[in-house]
Order: sequence, then C-alpha cells, then structure tokens
Amino acid sequence: MSGSVLCLGEAVIDFIPVMSADGPAYRPCLGGSPYNVARALGRLGVPTEYGCAVSTDLFGDQFVAGLTESRVGQHFLQRLDAPSTLGFVSLDQAEPAYAFFDKGGADRICEDIPSDQALSGWYTAFRVDRPSARTHGLGL
Repeated sequence: MSGSVLCLGEAVIDFIPVMSADGPAYRPCLGGSPYNVARALGRLGVPTEYGCAVSTDLFGDQFVAGLTESRVGQHFLQRLDAPSTLGFVSLDQAEPAYAFFDKGGADRICEDIPSDQALSGWYTAFRVDRPSARTHGLGL
C-alpha cells in the first residue's frame, strides 16, 4: 500500500433537484469530497484507499459498491449501524445551497482514524469535519 493515496472523510448522499414526469423531485447521488476524490483516483488507476465509516443501510451498501466499482481499496473502511448523512441541494440561487442531515451519521461518528504509524508511506488526502476532528483529538 506504500505510495498509495488514502482519502479520509465524509460520504454523503446528495439529493439533487430534478424535474421528473410527475414534477419536481430529488435524485440521490453518491457524494462527499473525500469519497468522490477516492473514486476519481481509483478510476484513473491510482492506487487508492478510502477510510471513514459508512452506514449499514441501503445507502451504505451503495457507497461500498461505488468504491468497489472504482477499484478503491476499503482496508480502512468501517461499517456502522448508524444512518447515512444526507444533503439536499437547492439550485434556486446563483450559488448552490445545501441542507445537511448528519446528526449521528456514520461518517460523523467514525471511530478509528488510522494512526501516524499506520499511515507511514502513504500519500494522504485528509478532510475531517471539525466536530469529528475534536472527537479524535486532532485539535482543529
């Protein structure tokens, strides 16, 4: 795994507004910056691992399938019996607006961030939200 990229951070189901035959609706999409970076790198053939937690719910299954499909390793992945984080996107303004539902989300209560020793030899891409960083003693 040496010289690989390890992406740590959130996995979010982004609900994107769409127009369906029945009117306005939302389409769920796999998202979260670290998750998306891991998948993009994996698709480009860069040795990549994703580390954080995803739910054991149906969305968590979709996150795992997306990683597998993109050839992203899951050595540092945790599955927790907690809900997936949901984000709703509004495109009514010049810039997108977001509403997140993440209280108690699996990616927010990730229990095991790898130690410095476990990360030795990795090129790492970190993104940790501030509440999780404080939980894990990162002092952000």
